[in-house]
Amino acid sequence: MQVVNLNFAKQDLRNRSFKGQDLTGADFSGCNIQGCDFTSATLVKANFEKAIGGQTSKQIINFAIKNTILFIFLIVDSADFARSWQKAIIDNSYTQINVFALGINSVIWFVIFGFVSINFFKSLRSSLSGTYFNKTNLTNAKFTDAVLKKTDFSDAQLFYVDWQGANISESKFSIDSKVIELCASRNGKGKDYSYTNLSNLNLISVDLSNANLSGADISRTLLHKAHLENANLSEVQSLATDFAEASLTGACIKNWGISPETNFKDVQCDYVYLELAHQERRPHSGYFKTGEFNDVFQKTFETVDLFFRNGIDWDAFAYSFKKLEVENQGAQLDVQSIEKKGDGVILVRVAVAPNADKAKIHNDFMQGYEFAVKALEAQYQARLEDQDKVINQLFSTINLQNKLLAQTGDKLSIYYQPNSQFAGGIVDAINVDAQQIGGNIQNNNTEDISS
Repeated sequence: MQVVNLNFAKQDLRNRSFKGQDLTGADFSGCNIQGCDFTSATLVKANFEKAIGGQTSKQIINFAIKNTILFIFLIVDSADFARSWQKAIIDNSYTQINVFALGINSVIWFVIFGFVSINFFKSLRSSLSGTYFNKTNLTNAKFTDAVLKKTDFSDAQLFYVDWQGANISESKFSIDSKVIELCASRNGKGKDYSYTNLSNLNLISVDLSNANLSGADISRTLLHKAHLENANLSEVQSLATDFAEASLTGACIKNWGISPETNFKDVQCDYVYLELAHQERRPHSGYFKTGEFNDVFQKTFETVDLFFRNGIDWDAFAYSFKKLEVENQGAQLDVQSIEKKGDGVILVRVAVAPNADKAKIHNDFMQGYEFAVKALEAQYQARLEDQDKVINQLFSTINLQNKLLAQTGDKLSIYYQPNSQFAGGIVDAINVDAQQIGGNIQNNNTEDISS
């Protein structure tokens, strides 16, 4: 439901319910929104600058009344239990000492019960939220300098919310608390955000100098005028990130991921490093001139970077590349360079046409490559199995020959008798009873031998 009047500036809205309402672009600046319920509301581009959220006295009183009643029931139940326990002991004990001991035990029971109950209710009250934004769409909302203690933002959509200067202590979020703290303080100097999801945030003018952002995802994040001097940006994902007017001098950009939508307009940068530990400085000497950094990295948009972390199967590479050329004939694909990056990583840089869909080309190539690797692996395994069969057949033949030799014993057969002539066939036997040999036997040499 769309609310007609969206101007609530500086109003006292305590304990109001806006649950499920469409409040796109509403102005709540300077409002008291303590105790308000915005659950599942649409608050895109809403302005909560200097608003005050949290618990109201009404919420605290209601909480106290409800839990006092509960507390009384617990005491009554506990008293009944204590009296039953006391009666049971008296029924079985008639001495004055036992009755005295029973009284002491009852006092201890109530003291312990009271102490536990008080601490329990304190913890309940501290966990009680005052203002509710759970499951709310707060995309591009503004909470600058707002006081939002004990506010519930669970499961809210928080893309590009401006938290700068906001007090968000004791509030609930579904994302990492250190991310929200960075958005509010804008001070991450020297801190570790490695492999942290920092995507879709408003971090304009943030100080991340000397910070470790290796492996972090900063895609689509607003880093306009950010301080990133000497930051570790190795292997960050920065697709469509806005670096306009940011300072990148001395940053390490080893294997970072950028896209044509990544904005480097008016970036301030004297030099960067392509490897960790201040290795592979660019430029090698001197400094980037005004606008030169942008020109250098705009050129990378005409290439697709293919990373291989466990070597390259060149047969699979050739298959996938040829397939890609056939399917993308207008992309003008050409392998530009092959670089070893260390730790077994190989970078193949492929030049493409300026208007080519680089994300699709990258995805299609990697899918084709992985398919080819699996297919070739299957063929290789099949060849190994065939070789095993041949080897097994050879072993079987050798074993058969050995058995035949064992059966013939010490018999010696000589079949090679050049230029000999026999009447009849070759005799292969251990004992031969010839009885009589007759006829003419001639052994003719085909060569004349001179003595």
